[in-house]
Parts: sequence; structure tokens; C-alpha cells
Amino acid sequence: LEGMPLADDEDAYRFQAQLLVTGRLVAESPPLKLFFDAPFMINDGKYYAQYFMGWPILMAPGVWLGVTGFMNALYFGASVVPLFLAARRLAGSAWAKVAVLLLLTSPMLLVAAATELSHTSCMAALAWLVWAVMRASDDDAPTWVHAAAATAFSLAFLVRPATALGLGAPLLAAWAWTSLRRGKGRGRAVVSFVIPAVVLAGVFFGINQIQNGNPMVTSYT
Repeated sequence: LEGMPLADDEDAYRFQAQLLVTGRLVAESPPLKLFFDAPFMINDGKYYAQYFMGWPILMAPGVWLGVTGFMNALYFGASVVPLFLAARRLAGSAWAKVAVLLLLTSPMLLVAAATELSHTSCMAALAWLVWAVMRASDDDAPTWVHAAAATAFSLAFLVRPATALGLGAPLLAAWAWTSLRRGKGRGRAVVSFVIPAVVLAGVFFGINQIQNGNPMVTSYT
């Protein structure tokens, strides 16, 4: 298809990423409004995709560089490192290599990474969350690891909120259990976690305000 999106979902995501590159979250509905009604697009005077903005934000550098269709492959590759590190902690280096081999030969994951859908980038963020939560449980965990855990979860939430909550909430509970119980360094861990979490929460609510006129209303509704 010469680089064109395959599904309506992909088309909506790409439109939103292209809109972001112009510095906008919404466009004006075209004059011949009915001719531009399309699945997954809101066309009520404003024209924009109904989907959450995390994936278009992550796709936007590819639009700017002219390699939009390769961005999911990049994020798929970014999930290899945290998967290996997490598997190595759990089962050793040999089994970690097996885990990476399974990742890189999974037809379902490879096909998703060849699309412009949001699943792959969400998976990459959650993979980093898994590793960051594991590393944060160590006595010698650096402060930045707690910020990494918050950033990874928040990015996953910006991409696919329900998926992030379903898979990420238990991991955040594990982070809280290990990080808040220790006395030394607990304050630094909490501050390090809260700062990126608050910033990215502000991004989420700010997008809702600009697009939908209410920080608590998502484009889905």
C-alpha cells in the first residue's frame, strides 16, 4: 500500500500525529463537513481522532522525519532490553535469552509492530515498568529508577489507559509495597515517582481540556 495505513484506526492515529507536528491537538472541521465524516474521527466543528494521544505523541517524531511507518518497529525493539533484564533477574541469563527469542519470533507481536496501532508502544512502556519496579525493590536502587517506573506507567496510560491500569496497577502496588516500607531513601523515592507522574497526568488532563472542553472528559465519550 506504499506506506498508507491499513485500517481506519491506523488512519486516525496517523492523522493525529500529523496534526501534532503542526503544533495542534485539533483542526477545524472542513467546510463540506459530511464528506469528511470517518470512523474514529470526531467532526463536530473540531476535527480530531477519538483515540488517546499517547501513541500519536510517540509517532510524531516519525512523521517529522518521514518514517512514520517504522515507529512501531522502533518501540518493539525498545521492549527487548527490559524484557531481557527482567527475565534475567527471575530466571538467569540463559532463560532471558529464550524469552527474547520468543519475543522476536511471536507472530502476533511482529504483526502488531508492522502496523500503526497503539498496542506495541504500550507494551514497550509496560515492559520498562516491569523492570523498573523490580529494580526499585533493591536496597541499592538509584533514585531515578522510581522516576522511570512512574514515567513508564504514565506513558502506557497515555497510550491505552485501560491496558495500563489492568496490567500496571498491580505493579504499582508492588512498587509501593517495597518502596514505602523502607525507611532510608523513602522520601526521595516518593518525590522521584511523583514528579513525572504529576507532569504526565497534567498532560493527560490538559489534552482533554483542549480537545473536549473538560479535563475529565475523554474523546471516547
